[in-house]
Amino acid sequence: MEESEEFEITSGSGAWQVTFQLEQQPIEVYTDEQYLSMLRSWGTGKRYKLMNDFVHPMTVSYWEGILDGNGHRISMKNITSLSSVMESYNGLWARENNGTIRNVTFTDINWTESSSYSDQHFGLIGANFERISNCVVKNGAIYLTETGGIHVGALVGINSGGANIENCVNCASVRAVTNSVYVQGSGTISASEFAGGIVGLNYGTVEACLNKGSISAGMSSGSSFYATSVFGIAGQNPSGEVKGSANAGSISLLYYSASYSGTESKVFTGQIAGGTIKDCYSLYESGSNLKQVTSQELAQMWPQAY
Repeated sequence: MEESEEFEITSGSGAWQVTFQLEQQPIEVYTDEQYLSMLRSWGTGKRYKLMNDFVHPMTVSYWEGILDGNGHRISMKNITSLSSVMESYNGLWARENNGTIRNVTFTDINWTESSSYSDQHFGLIGANFERISNCVVKNGAIYLTETGGIHVGALVGINSGGANIENCVNCASVRAVTNSVYVQGSGTISASEFAGGIVGLNYGTVEACLNKGSISAGMSSGSSFYATSVFGIAGQNPSGEVKGSANAGSISLLYYSASYSGTESKVFTGQIAGGTIKDCYSLYESGSNLKQVTSQELAQMWPQAY
């Protein structure tokens, strides 16, 4: 869905044909009843503008409209786990975004979940297929345990190819833990976990985003690590792009021992992401396409986080 705020009306014919551009006015959301009605409609084909702060009452399957948070807050305090965990995309605010979400501050995240499925994606938005911009995850914690394999990001679980996450900030902590091993083929290997401050798995574009949260992943049992990846912005970034983004949060492996076999090919950590990064920043270190900066410099670039 394109983020279009105008539509055209053509009047007359031939040489006298005139086209007018009229702005589509947003539906202003003032009350809890209006907010709930917006969610139940999935926002399909409509523009909404929040006029107050709200407490989120339910997880949405899909969002297909344009939501302008107008700088207001959406508290997630009433949802601490999902009523059902899906095999693919799992989101606390919405499972999938097929529209636009912008200018929203999410607060009071206290999400604890466990799963036995494999190849799952968790975030406030489970999967982003279009655009999320100027959003902040203000505070809270996400704690996921699994036995199969997960990607978890504070804001987005998976950012699809062609999708965009722009100028967003995470201040919440993210923790992904494998609590057992599973058998694949003829051997026993550990389940995999990928954790990022903004997104768990990125195939699209992440630009001008900041992580201030504590990001960690690992396993609580087993004799080896398998595909454990912890980064400040994107937990796994196989074919996406991360540019102009920064990390100011702690990055750590849980229950890790250097004696585990094969760790050099299975364990990845870093400030921003693996794969392609450009013109990024870190509070802690410098490197290729990574400039070390101060807290004061980060505050100038992302004042909404400080």
